[in-house]
Amino acid sequence: MLVPYAVAFFIAMLYGLSAVTEKLVLKVFSAKYLFIASGLLFGTVALIYLCFNYHEFRTNIRNSQLRHHGLLVLSVMAALIVPMYLWFNLLHDNDKVQVWSAITFSAPMFTLLFVYLLMDDDITKWNILGVSFVVVGTLLLAYDR
Repeated sequence: MLVPYAVAFFIAMLYGLSAVTEKLVLKVFSAKYLFIASGLLFGTVALIYLCFNYHEFRTNIRNSQLRHHGLLVLSVMAALIVPMYLWFNLLHDNDKVQVWSAITFSAPMFTLLFVYLLMDDDITKWNILGVSFVVVGTLLLAYDR
C-alpha cells in the first residue's frame, strides 16, 4: 500500500532534481536548444520503448476511438510540450529556481479543481486542507526577503 506513495515521492524528487540540473544546463545552452534537445531525447526513448511494446501499442490504437486520440493530444500539449517550453524559458531568464519550481509544481490545487469540474469528483475537507498546505508552502518558498 505504501508503494504508490513511495513512487510518487520518487517522481517528485526527480522533478526537483531536474529543476536544478536544467538551470545548470541553461547556463550553457539556450532555452530553445534545451527544449528541442529534450524533445529529441524523449522521442528517441519513446521509440525504443515502442520497439519493445509494439503489440500493446497496436492493440490500443485498434481499440480506441478518435476522441480518445484528441484527449491524448490535449494531454501531451497540456502536460509536456507547452509547459516544458515555458519552463525552460522561465528558468533561463530568471534566478531563484526554488521559487519557480514551487509555483510551477503547485499542480495539486489545479488538479483538484479540474477533477471536480471535469470528472465530477467530490472535494473533501481533507483535499482542501492538503491544497491549503500546498498554497501556504508555495507562498513561503516564493517569499523572498
